[in-house]
Amino acid sequence: MSLKITFINVGYGESILLEYEKPSCPEDTFTMLIDGGSNEPEEYAGHSGRITALEYLCKAGIMKLDIVLNTHIHEDHTCGLEPIMKEIPVHNFWYAALPQCEWPILPSSWAATPANKRFLNALNAARRIHVHFRDKKVPLKEIRQRYWPIQLCEDVFIDILGPSADVGSSFISLMDRLYQEKSGEKARQLLAKLDAQMNNVSTMLRIRYQNRSILLVGDTNRKGYTNLLKRPELLKADVFKLGHHGQQDSITPAILKGVDPCAAVICASNDLRYNSTNSETLQMLTDHGIRRSRSLSIAATDQTNLTPYLTDVPPHNAVIFTISESGDLHWHYSTGNNNTVI
Repeated sequence: MSLKITFINVGYGESILLEYEKPSCPEDTFTMLIDGGSNEPEEYAGHSGRITALEYLCKAGIMKLDIVLNTHIHEDHTCGLEPIMKEIPVHNFWYAALPQCEWPILPSSWAATPANKRFLNALNAARRIHVHFRDKKVPLKEIRQRYWPIQLCEDVFIDILGPSADVGSSFISLMDRLYQEKSGEKARQLLAKLDAQMNNVSTMLRIRYQNRSILLVGDTNRKGYTNLLKRPELLKADVFKLGHHGQQDSITPAILKGVDPCAAVICASNDLRYNSTNSETLQMLTDHGIRRSRSLSIAATDQTNLTPYLTDVPPHNAVIFTISESGDLHWHYSTGNNNTVI
């Protein structure tokens, strides 16, 4: 029996699939999808290796999803869930933040810039997803920070490290103001403010199986770790999926010291959009491995070659980590190049 964590190559975005072969019922594999990547066709067309989350799930033979989690509402994490919900049965839907007031579709005129438009589209997509699952009687669960584990399935547990209750409540109040606003100009200001804050309202999860752990932080940047750094033991993980696509603000030496990973994953497009897969970030990871007197494996979801940090990376659909029943940790690109993390 093993736990498999697949980081799908959705270009600039994230979609992560968990699969666990249940010892008690091997024919019923537990599945969880964390985010769905982008739903914009141009993110995939003409890009070798990139694949929509739906296409990957279908190719992998995923017939149902026990849990779908949307870590936060941005186009590159949320909108790819819409086609999935229409094709694959979902048993539970988890989310980080939704408004408490009436939640209408927002008018496109409220988007003053292309970035605002993408965020507005994501908010409207999140509403459609929520309504779809509600109407289908799928259980909905709002995720908040808690310092005791949740049993996902048999021997698999998660710790919910963020967002904190105060951050989540403050953000939802701001969302409520947006949805109650009648003035287009004030709405545009609120839309921009929400967009700027959304990353640090991401759900932060640590998945634990056997003696191994995987830290998944959505798009949380370094400012979102403030409270957690007071309890660095909560961050400790073997595999660290960097927040904010490995941009310059994704980590600090203090964060790396707390996590102390032996492998890092960056979910970003190979055009290094928005200064993602940042060279300073990669150097920080490398330096941490040197200080710990061990190599730190770095994996990229897209075909990214940045000497000396990422070299000979083949076109691939995914980065796949597997934790065996004995606790051995392996990773490889979907092309089959095997690596072992000790």
